Amino acid sequence: MNLLIKHLFIFKVFLFIPMVSHGIKDTLTYSNILNEDIEKKLNRIKINKKYLNYMNNIETSFDSNSSSFTSGVNSFYEDFVKKKKSNNVNMVDNVRLDDDEIIQDLNEIYDDGGLMVRILDSSVYINSEKFSKHDKVLVKMDKDEYLGSITGVDTDVVIKFRDGRRNRIKLEDIKNGKVNITRYIKQ
Repeated sequence: MNLLIKHLFIFKVFLFIPMVSHGIKDTLTYSNILNEDIEKKLNRIKINKKYLNYMNNIETSFDSNSSSFTSGVNSFYEDFVKKKKSNNVNMVDNVRLDDDEIIQDLNEIYDDGGLMVRILDSSVYINSEKFSKHDKVLVKMDKDEYLGSITGVDTDVVIKFRDGRRNRIKLEDIKNGKVNITRYIKQ
């Protein structure tokens, strides 16, 4: 309880700290303290960005003046340096898809031809049957049958066969009928 009272007292003290500066009485509030901290961090970011740009320029001038490499190795090294240098401060990632690409993806997902195959909560649904990790399945592909168990479901289905091999099966292959997956039932 004493600790709580101590923290409340400190908070009240920081909330209104009277200060006298050049004869004018100012009140330093907690928001002012936070604003000052934010301004300091923004200034530090500006300084770091200027420093990175300065160092990149120095490195570029050093690389262009360096004659210790042969022409082939030097061009490889310049490509490597160009890929390496980046401060990424003003990088904007635009990951938005165009409307045409969205419509095309939706048409592929809800295409009426073939089977209804979808992945939800680390399970693959083929028509109305649900397959999850560790399920024993019988896989038919290329007129051969393989017995195995599902070891992972992500963007595709990973199956470990009895002989120890692992195989990734794409959802498109299941949907198009190239691969048939059924639940294994012991006889």
